[in-house]
Amino acid sequence: MVSFTVDEVNKLLIVDLPDIEVTIQQIVDYVREWQDELINEDIEDFINPSGKQSLGGGLYVGITLQFRYGWKLKFADRSGPAWFLCTVSGGNIVGDGYFPVEKATFVNTIISQSTSASLLTGTDPAAVADAVWDEALTGHTGAGSFGASIKSIVGSVVAGVGLVIAGSSTTEIRTDLAKADSFFDGMFIVVQNSTGNAVRRISYYLNTNGAFNVEEPLPFVPVLGDTVYITMPVDYPPGRIT
Repeated sequence: MVSFTVDEVNKLLIVDLPDIEVTIQQIVDYVREWQDELINEDIEDFINPSGKQSLGGGLYVGITLQFRYGWKLKFADRSGPAWFLCTVSGGNIVGDGYFPVEKATFVNTIISQSTSASLLTGTDPAAVADAVWDEALTGHTGAGSFGASIKSIVGSVVAGVGLVIAGSSTTEIRTDLAKADSFFDGMFIVVQNSTGNAVRRISYYLNTNGAFNVEEPLPFVPVLGDTVYITMPVDYPPGRIT
């Protein structure tokens, strides 16, 4: 179960170590329980959740959670040097005129938001979830569809997908990606290898050999044909990718 700490002085709802993922519903449930304690009754109601209205046929409007009065969500700081990818999922999260996620040390936060979120209930939620996750995206990306929203989200987070070529090492991953020098600097590279997956922040990128130099060595040497994904931090400068 995810645990939280409320920092009243800095107006932060902190996701405690070692958790790296939290859902909107978990945030709402914890805050409401915390607010029910007598000692906290004078603290402003800093979240405003909405949604879950019935649409009929077992469909419900997804949750949108608004942080108010300057409050933000934060994942607990890490000691490094490795970086952690942390995720907020299960609906939309917004601020009252500000970005509702606080930066954390050695943490990159991904918010899986949807422009038209919905929830489906049934007699077997696990079976429904399995069916949804196993369904191919192809054929479900028509204008205005949820599939189109997912495709748009993936496109906005993933800056590149490629394959490893010969000559890589634990600190330099050579790929078939071709962009100008420094194009991917400051992003993250995810390497999928038969021995496991690894994520590292990119120190600098060189067009020659599509080479990604990373801040910390990988736990394995990438081999020919390994897949790499280049992802952007949530605070990456708007308009940087063209």
